[in-house]
This record gives sequence, C-alpha cells and structure tokens, in this order.
Amino acid sequence: MEDLIALLKTYRLEVSKSESLPPFCVFSNKTLEELAVKLPLSLDELQEVKGFGKIKIDKYGLEIIDIIKNFVEKNEITIKTQVKKEQNNLEEPIYNCIKAFNGEFGKSGIIKILKGSNTTNSSYYAQEYYRKAIESEFFGCLSNYSKKEIEKTINGLINKNKILKTPGLRPLLRIVDVDYSKIKTKKPKTTNKIKINYIKNDIKNKTRAFHKKLLFETFKFEDFHDNQWRVIKELLDNKRVLIIEKTGFGKSLCYQYCANLFEGVTIVFSPLLSLIRDQVSSLKDKGIKAECIISEQTKEKNEEIINKALKGKLSMLYISPERLDNEFWIQCITKIKISMIVIDEAHCISQWGHDFRPQYRRILNLVDYLPLDFPILALSATATTKIIEDIRFQLGDSLKIIKGSLIRDNIQLHTIFCNDLNEKLYWILRIINNIDGNGLVYCATRQDTVLAANWLQYNNIDSCYYHGALEKKQRTKIEKDFKEGAYKAIASTNALGMGVDKKDIRFVIHLQIPENLMNYYQEFGRAGRDNKLSQAVLLYNPKDRQLCEFFIENSRPPIKKYKSAIVRIKNSPKTKQELSKELYLSESQVSTLINDLIDQEIVYKDNNTYKYSKNAPLLDENYFIWQMNQKIIELDKMINYAVTKTCRMKYICNYFEDYTVDKCNKCDNCKNYNFTISDYQNTKEKIDKFFYSNPQFVKK
Repeated sequence: MEDLIALLKTYRLEVSKSESLPPFCVFSNKTLEELAVKLPLSLDELQEVKGFGKIKIDKYGLEIIDIIKNFVEKNEITIKTQVKKEQNNLEEPIYNCIKAFNGEFGKSGIIKILKGSNTTNSSYYAQEYYRKAIESEFFGCLSNYSKKEIEKTINGLINKNKILKTPGLRPLLRIVDVDYSKIKTKKPKTTNKIKINYIKNDIKNKTRAFHKKLLFETFKFEDFHDNQWRVIKELLDNKRVLIIEKTGFGKSLCYQYCANLFEGVTIVFSPLLSLIRDQVSSLKDKGIKAECIISEQTKEKNEEIINKALKGKLSMLYISPERLDNEFWIQCITKIKISMIVIDEAHCISQWGHDFRPQYRRILNLVDYLPLDFPILALSATATTKIIEDIRFQLGDSLKIIKGSLIRDNIQLHTIFCNDLNEKLYWILRIINNIDGNGLVYCATRQDTVLAANWLQYNNIDSCYYHGALEKKQRTKIEKDFKEGAYKAIASTNALGMGVDKKDIRFVIHLQIPENLMNYYQEFGRAGRDNKLSQAVLLYNPKDRQLCEFFIENSRPPIKKYKSAIVRIKNSPKTKQELSKELYLSESQVSTLINDLIDQEIVYKDNNTYKYSKNAPLLDENYFIWQMNQKIIELDKMINYAVTKTCRMKYICNYFEDYTVDKCNKCDNCKNYNFTISDYQNTKEKIDKFFYSNPQFVKK
C-alpha cells in the first residue's frame, strides 16, 4: 500500500508542476490512501473514490487506472469483487424504482420511497404513490442503507449516463431507460425515389506537379498545402472525403479547384450566406462560372440561375440546405448534370454538432442515390470523434477522414474575469485602444450589440452594430465597409463573421461566454487568418451562464406547442404561416418545430403544406430533453475553459481530440498574465455619463 501511495504521489507532483498548482489541490492525501485501499480498475470504480468528480475523472482517470493496474499486475495482487457486487445490488432496486415512478419524484422523493419514509405532510397524490411503492415492493426495501449511500448510488447512475446528468433529476427520470448517446442516428426516409443525373469525371493526369501549374494559372497560389493535395487527389479519384482543418486553412480551395476541372455542376451546400456571396464574387473574378441560390435573392433570380445550371452553363452552384424544401429545386435537381457534392459546415449533419440542423440531413436524400465512386466532400473546422463517427455513418464507411492540427499559432487567447458590465465596458475600451487594426466584439444579444457599438462611438472609435434583424441591404453594406477597413470594430451577434472572408482581423472580443467550445473556436478563429499575431479575449462573469442556459432552454418552442401543432395538422394540412398564426410563434420557431416533426416522421411536406404521416409515431419529447442536456454538458466544458489554469490552446485542441499541443506559450496562462484594472475611476465616471445620456440602455 505504501509503495502504491508513493507512486501516486509522484504522479500528483508531476500534475501539480504541469498545472502550476499545489499538490493538495490536485488530490488530497486521503484520496490517495483511498485509491490504494480500493484499487479501482475502471472509471466506474474510480467514481466511488472520494475526491473524484467527473472533471477529475476526465482529466486524470485513465492515467490513475494505468498506475494502479501496473502495480496490481507487478505485485500479483488479487482484488476482491465483493464490494462491487454489493454496489450493483444497491443500484438495481434504485434504478427500477426510478423507472417505476416515471419521473414523478425527484431525488429526495425516491430516497423516501426506498427507505420507507412517508411521515411528511404529503398530499393525497403523494400518499397514493407511497401505496404504489408498497405494492411494488419498493417501500422500505433499502431501509438498512443510509440516505448518503442511496444518494451516492443515484449520483453514480447519473454519472454512468443511466440517468442523464442535469441540474434536478425530475425532468429526466422518465427516460432513464433511453440512452440516446448509444442510438445510431437513422437517416431520414426519402419520400420519393429519384434518379440523379450525374457525370463521372475521369482526370487522367493526377500528379502534383501537373496540378500545381493549373493551380497557379487560375488561383495564383504556388502550391497546395499537403492536406489540400491529399483531399484533391481523393476527389480526383472519385472518393468520399471528410476534411477537418482549422479556420483559414483553405478548405474551400479543395473543392473549388476540382470543380473547375470537372464537367457538370458542383453543388455546394452551405448555411453561411455571407461566405456564399463572397466566394461566388471571388470565383467570378477568376473566370469560374459560379452562382448561388439564396433566400435574399428574388424568386425570378433564383429560377434564372437554376436554368443556367440545367443548360450546363455553370461549374459551381452554392445553395443553402433550407432550399431543399423548395418544390422547383426538387424538380430540377434530377435534371442538372452533377459532378460533385460538397457539404460545408458538415457538423450540421450530426446530432452531436453544435449547430445541428435537421434540414442538413435531407442532403442525404440526394447522396443516397449517388454511387459510392462519386466525389463527395464534407468540410468542418469543429468535429469531435462523436461528430466524425456520425458523419461516417451518414456518408458511408468508405468515407476518407483527413484531419490536420487545430492549433492557431498566431492567436493569443486570454480570459479576463469581470465583476459586472462596467468592467466589461472598461476592458473593451482598453483593449481596442491598444490594438492596431480592426476586429469583432461578439455579443450574446442584439441589444448588447447596440450597447457595445454606442459605447465605442461615445469614445470616438469608429464602430457599428450588426445582427440578423437588420435589413439585407444594411447588412451587406456593413460587411463591405468592414472588409474595406471603415470600422475599427463591429459589435455583432454570431450572425456576422462565420462567412466573412476578411483575413486581417486583429482581435475578437467576447462580451459574454459562448454556449460551447465549438462556437468559441469558430468565432475567435475569425482573427488572424493572414497568420499574423492576433488577440482573442473572453470577458467572463460567472453570471453569464444564466443567459446561456436561457438560450439553451428556449432553443425550441415549448412541448405543448408541438402537441398542439400535431393535433392541428392531423385535423387538416397547414402551411407555416397558418401554424405561426395559430400557435402564436415566430416563423423561425415554427421552422424549428416543423423540422423536428419531419425528423421524427410525424409530418411530411406536400407542396407548401404539412400533412400528418400515416402510422406516425408518438412525439418523442424525451429526445429534446436529452439534446438539451447535451448542450448543458457542453456549456460546462466552456465554463471549465474559462476558469482553467492550463494552456488555453491545449485545452481547446484536446477537446477536439488533437493531442499534439503541449503549450502555446502565448495565452494568459502560459505567460502568467495578471489582468489588473488601472485608472478605473475616470472610466467609471465616463461609463456613468454614457448611461445617463443613453437612457435606452438598461444597466445590468
């Protein structure tokens, strides 16, 4: 035992040095002694050791288990399994009790039932449940166990994902027998058999030297990056490929180059309207026949572009996935001679993606009718192992995965703790005044974009605000002016930035914490695409979590609206406009609701109306609860990033399973920066005057 404790102390010392923490902050001596006594050989057993929560298990669990396993094997120690068996016996009745009561009780109620306590002043209905507990032989079945033991076992079930982890058990108790994380996402059904009119390309010369010359002639680049060439070579061989590379790497060139060689039309699905506009304009300047079909254009303009594609007058056609519902497009897709399919922001296909969109899954209706030796390219800058496996399931086992390093060497990551909005306004002003070049201030709400822009203007800094509710002409003008350097800063929601091709953004500041690390990586990745030094600053106040949770909880309409929509559609087919009016929901909320109902095969689209499916299943509202819970877990990881003391770039890359980063030697943690407020009183007085002269802003 002493020898094992010595080994564990050596490991603890290594961790404490690497994380610049005192050893006792990593593990206490009591925890090490308990490890030496219990000898856990799995993550499930490790969570029974005091001092090992989910975060420590994720960070150190596998290494601790390896140390103990090696010690046990070397010393030929036989481990008794009696304690584990007893724990399993305790888990079974608790798990069955939770299932039997179908979510009607929280943790304390379950404990009372299992221990036989009905002494509370409970209602008639509660007494009825206690009676049911006696009939089901649950009442008092664990009376010999302490409340602490029962609570610990329930927490163990939560950590094992048998009961999905969430603040408060009650909403999830009724789905303990459904673990959605283990369900392979089924592909959506294709309503009609369609025949795709595709062209198989046969490029004879596939040497890099030959294609380098063509690359320079059209795109003026001297050579491909190695991973660009790997992707292009696979596409020239008519393969299916997923490329995961950081923002600014040049993923778009992979399909643009091939599309220029192929006969027929390359269809590019992308949700980023500003990116579509930029790329189409740039391609036209290079003499490449490219067009786009987007909602911002008139119906006549979109139909004119589709007719060009039908006549073979285009090389590339960009389209947003939402257009897949358009009847005219559905009729035409069978006649366009397609040479390649491109799925940009491919994480949108996956239920694990931070921006999962049911519309994106309908791309698979098209993919399913293409041969396996037809080139398909999926692209993403943010794909974890779960997302990759989901995309592989959707696009086929033959999918080739090409993944690069996600480290951004030229970006300095910083997090500054702020006590209130005043301090955030102080730091925005101080940072922007001390950085050359222009940049973005990301805000969680539209109101905050207006506030931040006005604060900067109040301090004579050229700035404006941007969000999705602005008119199309206004948004387009702001994007153009920003690219031309008219503004020092744009205060924006995440509506701006994902598709803006501006390489010299010098700073990205986040006024509030994003909902997850995937969003954050995408958003700060707008900075420094020219590979010059740039800053990414997160202004963090722990209370910002409440706003994130609000957005997560309200990302879908209430369940009662889904049920009401089903009843109404079942009675008679409805259009989106009719549902919006009858349910008192916005058009975007109705779109979310309808897409979910289509995804669950409860309704289907027929022309411009939605009809109830024959033999439709019941609404699986548990899936929505599970998905919301996954978002809460991702938010926790984002919070952990904000408070981590380790290298920030390493933390992010490890999240994406890129373990090649040791230390970036640029972030605030690597540099041991201590952000201190100076001359605050003068700025505070200016802030007070700003709010006084702008009463439309409510001080938070």
